[in-house]
Amino acid sequence: MVGTTSSYAQDSNQLNLPGYMVVNAFAQFRATDRILVSLNSNNLFNALGFTEAEDGVIPANGIVPARTINARTTSLSVRVAF
Repeated sequence: MVGTTSSYAQDSNQLNLPGYMVVNAFAQFRATDRILVSLNSNNLFNALGFTEAEDGVIPANGIVPARTINARTTSLSVRVAF
């Protein structure tokens, strides 16, 4: 688990970014002595998190460009030893 509490976007302390928590998980299964199957998931619960914003306040148009964390990603892999 990785997370952060709420934080301000700029030094003016006028725009507050909400906190978030990301849960990552993995599992491995050894099918045989030579075959390993792995399942990995990042941001398992698809949390929405903002890491930074370009403006310190919400402008008149109500749109603030911001950087978000990645959405859920999952991978399955098979490793074969020769």
